[in-house]
Amino acid sequence: MGRGMVRNLVAKASLAHPLTLYNRSPARAVDLAASLPPGTTTVAASIADAVRPASIVFTCLGDDTAVESTITAALAADITDKLFVDCSTVHPDTSRRLEALLQSHGAHFIACPVFGAPPAADAGQLVCVQAGKKALVARVQPYFAGVMGRANIDLSAASEDPGRAGMLKVLGNAMIFQMVSAVAEGMVAADKSGLGVDPLHRFLEAVFPGPYVGYSTRMLAGDYYTRDEPLFAVDWARKDVAHALDLAGGVGVEMKGVERIDDYLKEVKDKCGEKGDIAGIYGIARERAGLKFENNPFSSKPELCLYSLVGRRSLVKHSNSDHGLLEWQGHDTMQATDSRSSKDKQRDVLVLPKSQSSHLMRKDIKGLQAPFDQQLNPTSNPLNTPNTSIHHVVQNPPHRRRGPGRNHPRRARRRRDPGAPHEGRQM
Repeated sequence: MGRGMVRNLVAKASLAHPLTLYNRSPARAVDLAASLPPGTTTVAASIADAVRPASIVFTCLGDDTAVESTITAALAADITDKLFVDCSTVHPDTSRRLEALLQSHGAHFIACPVFGAPPAADAGQLVCVQAGKKALVARVQPYFAGVMGRANIDLSAASEDPGRAGMLKVLGNAMIFQMVSAVAEGMVAADKSGLGVDPLHRFLEAVFPGPYVGYSTRMLAGDYYTRDEPLFAVDWARKDVAHALDLAGGVGVEMKGVERIDDYLKEVKDKCGEKGDIAGIYGIARERAGLKFENNPFSSKPELCLYSLVGRRSLVKHSNSDHGLLEWQGHDTMQATDSRSSKDKQRDVLVLPKSQSSHLMRKDIKGLQAPFDQQLNPTSNPLNTPNTSIHHVVQNPPHRRRGPGRNHPRRARRRRDPGAPHEGRQM
């Protein structure tokens, strides 16, 4: 999240001085600075070094403990009149404690958690929720909507309580988690009932565009189990669930749906560890229904055709029912193994749109091989670009049985004059 926010501050905020960066993993700050225009950033060696030259300090961290320890470390510097803006998702009481701590040292504080995943941060499309003293919120407004975000939700007019931002954020996240669960369970039910996932996805596109479609797309593309780094880590999601349940329980409200989400998230954590993402709820829903945790991304793309290329000339088109016979090792490279073949007879795989496959003939294979290799882009998600043809050559293509040699007697007989009488033939 922080990386995208930094990029947009540098690009859009018209800063008078270089932006000072600090990350608990120093290499990340160094790499980020190197990716930005020269002279726009500096990297601090410590939290205190980052705070000293600043008038406004933004923090964006994963949990309450990290935020509190960071603010405590900042006290080593002179923080008089500095404004701290916390964009983390924390318990409302944590924001209130931070405000009191900073005020006791002559500094100021507002809370501004943001709605949106890292891609939204990169695109400057976050929704920013601001709470605290109205004059302080007004001071930082120029850095949010139009720079790091697309919209502000300013709660300072009704109250100066910074905890109100955390209240909205954890309740909003609780609703998002239930939306993810609804999409996941609906997709599994559509899959097993025979309706298919594509009609349900098209329904979401027509009726609930936005996050519903975003999570549906991630689930169907297999993005919930192929990522090296989660978009929304399961540990952070469980933290938000706990905050929401605590908030609701404190006022005598039950949130049964959120309690169910925590059960899902526990299983995602057990299955995927630190790589677990909230979209992994889909995989758990699949397992509970008797399916594999990992889906087959190709099965959700009926507009694509699948071919097996055997040897140099044999081209076999698969039917839709064959899609489930292919085990995908990774959706970025589109490797596939036909479960009906032994490992030494794996087949090449061709995937292309039906509109481009109607004229495909066996004689076209040699001509297609080079263009297919050139069009393969392993850094993209081909499932989201159905107009791109993909060719993957397996390491062990099928062995071809060789026929008789050029000078074999059987070949010599075939070259005889077809009008000549054959030996043994009755004339």
